[in-house]
Amino acid sequence: MKELIRSKVWLSLLALLAILSLWDWPPASVLAANPIVEENQQPGSSDWVLLKPANDVDMQIKGYASATSVNLGGAITFYVSVSPAQNFTVEIYRMGWYDGAGGRLMQQIGPLNGAKQPAVTLDAATGLITAPWS
Repeated sequence: MKELIRSKVWLSLLALLAILSLWDWPPASVLAANPIVEENQQPGSSDWVLLKPANDVDMQIKGYASATSVNLGGAITFYVSVSPAQNFTVEIYRMGWYDGAGGRLMQQIGPLNGAKQPAVTLDAATGLITAPWS
């Protein structure tokens, strides 16, 4: 009796396997689509690496952003001070693998009119730096 049940189970599994092999399955790449993997396959650039960055001693250009990161479609504000007043451009990079390049240029803005902003203040008790820039 056990042999008969065992045979029926194997026969059922074989029939199921035969039916599934005829099924029109989508390619594995469609099933396993990963937005991070797809994004990292985009062409990258290492231009985000600053080889000769401006410095605070020469007071060339300073800036900060209203956020360290934003979601797709989100807004971010940049606060910039240049001395002397001059035009500047902003390049926005998305950081990632990008075949080892480390980033991808998403947008270039400018040239923009730059101005010297008020000096920053330092709270000695907390170490908080405030830059009241527009």
